[in-house]
Amino acid sequence: MVRARRGCGCPLNQGACHRHCKSIGRRGGYCAGFLKQTCTCYRN
Repeated sequence: MVRARRGCGCPLNQGACHRHCKSIGRRGGYCAGFLKQTCTCYRN
């Protein structure tokens, strides 16, 4: 997993986080961590 910095849509726009992760070659992403402020990308 890869964590992106803030500003990738979290916590209010999880879709933006997902799109960011796809744009860097990952399979997708979601908002995680404290108050869902961190965009976490996944491969599988």
